[in-house]
Amino acid sequence: MSEENEWSLSFNPMTDEDIDLVAFKEALSPYVLSVTRKSAHRYELVLDDELPDNPPMGEVLEKVIFMLGEIYPSGVVVGHLDNEPEY
Repeated sequence: MSEENEWSLSFNPMTDEDIDLVAFKEALSPYVLSVTRKSAHRYELVLDDELPDNPPMGEVLEKVIFMLGEIYPSGVVVGHLDNEPEY
């Protein structure tokens, strides 16, 4: 990851099930560097901006959103606040 990485997505899986953050991150590998729970129903996914073959970030975003839809079909990508406190 570059020091200036600002690529992230906020995601609401629209489920009440307990989510294993490590398994969630691994399911989105190699595109996601970390998954952080930000609120009761929102997770921040930090994307890797230094992947092999340097794919355009638009392509990475598209792949991650597609993968999220496969894992959590009812989930939605949501907005986020820059200085939101940790959950």
